[in-house]
Amino acid sequence: MSATNAQPTTTHARLALALAAMSSPKANKVNPAFRSRYASLNVILDHIRPILAKQGLALVQQIVTTEGRTEVINTIIGPEGMIDFKPAGVATKPDTNVQQFNSQCTTLRRITAQAICGIATDADDDGAAASAQPAPAKKWIPNPARSDA
Repeated sequence: MSATNAQPTTTHARLALALAAMSSPKANKVNPAFRSRYASLNVILDHIRPILAKQGLALVQQIVTTEGRTEVINTIIGPEGMIDFKPAGVATKPDTNVQQFNSQCTTLRRITAQAICGIATDADDDGAAASAQPAPAKKWIPNPARSDA
């Protein structure tokens, strides 16, 4: 693109400009199970939508369930065409209730939107919490003052 204010001529070029303008949203939620902080789906979408729109782009997220999997299909739509991203998904247990399903969908939408836009939250721990090794088992040391004989 030249130094003039000419609009990009491809959806990919528009997306590149949008991504360059993005920063990471602030975490606004805490996962009570792991005490980790994250940005909720609405914070992420509120953050990226105006930046995409400025370039004439929109993110569409479609939820699909097939053969025991819940997947989200992400598409960036622009005036010159669409960019489709490979579906991302998780296994869905047969006894999943609607609240669990909704949680899966929300999490998938949140993490795939972040991945597409190359953003993280302000509390990203680089996967440390998810890959933490369990504490080693304590070795039993007999008490010499006690006799179990």
